[in-house]
Amino acid sequence: MPKICADLFKDCPNLEEIDLTGCDTSQVQGNFRGIFESCRGLKRIKGLKWLNLKNIRMFAYCSNLTEVDLSGINADKVPSKKEMFLACIKLKQIDISNFKFDNVFSMNGMFEYCQNLSKVDLGKRDTPEQIKLNFIDRMFLGCSNLTTVDLSRLDTSEVINMSGMFQGCMELKELDLKHFITDKVERMDHMFYGCKNLSKLDISNLTTKSIYRSGRGTTDMQLLIATHFLNP
Repeated sequence: MPKICADLFKDCPNLEEIDLTGCDTSQVQGNFRGIFESCRGLKRIKGLKWLNLKNIRMFAYCSNLTEVDLSGINADKVPSKKEMFLACIKLKQIDISNFKFDNVFSMNGMFEYCQNLSKVDLGKRDTPEQIKLNFIDRMFLGCSNLTTVDLSRLDTSEVINMSGMFQGCMELKELDLKHFITDKVERMDHMFYGCKNLSKLDISNLTTKSIYRSGRGTTDMQLLIATHFLNP
């Protein structure tokens, strides 16, 4: 592959399939940022495991992408997963449980506007490596069909921004966030805005008053909040 690959296939609206099997990326300088961005006709990508990634905002606006195999992808050196799948509106499931997150600081907007996404697998809490981040704002914003997400692997002790994290997740019915540590969080506005079917929410260990704004827009929410939080 060429030494510079950023935006390599960007805005190729009629491209439907790409096979990268066997690609030698050892001489690539910089990163693959935007390599498939706005390939609105792209449906399948093969051979992603051959890419040694340094920047991962690569699937944004691939609005016809229905599946993506990330099982062999090397994203160990990517500090930000920001907007990785932004507006991939036809993706239904994503499994990133194999990703390493040693030096990741951001996953904000990672699945933003993935409107058909129903399930996200980040791995379980007993996975040896926890995901320690600073920014998770807009992570699932606009995921209107999301029904299942296990966030127990997230270590939120250093998170600064959670705003709009689940905004517009209309099919979510319950969330277990009791392990969330929010001592350093500065923004939580619109966190659950528009979650109209959210009926059970465990935020019993949250320690910031800003959560009161986060529930705006929900109906019949049964908040499981500890007494010390209601009466700080």
